Amino acid sequence: MYPISVVAQKTGLTPEVLRAWERRYNGVRPTRDGSGRRVYSRALLDRLVLISRLLRAGYRVGDIVELSAAKLTDMLEELGPAGQVVPTGPEGRAPALGTPQPMQVIRERDLVEDAVAAVMALDTGGLRRAADAALTAQGRLDLADRFVFPVMRRVKDRVTDGDGSAVHVAFARAQLRILVSGFLLGISSYPTQGRRVVIATPEGHPSDLGALASAVHAAAVGWDPLILGSDIPSDAIVAAATDVRAHAVLLTCVTHQYDMAVYRAFSAVREHLPATVPVYFGGRLPETLVRDLADAGLSPLDNMDHLRTALEREAALQN
Repeated sequence: MYPISVVAQKTGLTPEVLRAWERRYNGVRPTRDGSGRRVYSRALLDRLVLISRLLRAGYRVGDIVELSAAKLTDMLEELGPAGQVVPTGPEGRAPALGTPQPMQVIRERDLVEDAVAAVMALDTGGLRRAADAALTAQGRLDLADRFVFPVMRRVKDRVTDGDGSAVHVAFARAQLRILVSGFLLGISSYPTQGRRVVIATPEGHPSDLGALASAVHAAAVGWDPLILGSDIPSDAIVAAATDVRAHAVLLTCVTHQYDMAVYRAFSAVREHLPATVPVYFGGRLPETLVRDLADAGLSPLDNMDHLRTALEREAALQN
């Protein structure tokens, strides 16, 4: 068995990264010795060495971290004896892991456009093929921010420009909901830390895709998500959060205009819950509404990465 300091030395991964992966991914969790310190088996150390080499060759951690050692070895062999290290960025540094590079950005744009074209043709098979390709390229946890939400925005833009109808928006939402819901089937396999986050959308502004994606990301960092659904009155959200002794609440919403009803609903949830229960909000909201909600004591979230980071930080504070 190896302590974290030895694993960091042999893999080139910092202890901070190793601890973050431990919280986020099932496949890289060490055990504890009699003193409660992290210890890594030889098999896990070998997998981490392989993962580290693939990261330096340009792979994304979310795409490879759960793979078997045999699969990781095969991927390295396909790269050649020395691997194909990604080009360095400014000042000789490699680009930040997870940062889309130019060709990757172009490919993501193509996948979104392929999906939008399939939606406009009401082509279920074409949309699923684009989604499968996006899942392979981006990984499960990046799919919402880099594929699902961009596709919905583009479809709505096309309809606004007169190139489609409400049928296309409904079709896209239904098919993408099926896609994201599929990830929820595996939530039971994630070990939770006894923390529950209640997820809901206010009356008049449903954001079901955002709620589903948020549940996937919350589960990925050890939280137990409870999705109440759409069009939930604020007093019902407060009652549910109280009944289940929620450790946090997440409100999702999409509105392009400053909506006072949204402000009142969100701020009422904040007002009627204990200060020890953080209330987060995300979606697509005007900047002025985001600012006012933050002033009312709610915490804005920029994207799914931000959600995971916020929940991890909150879990650390509650320990």
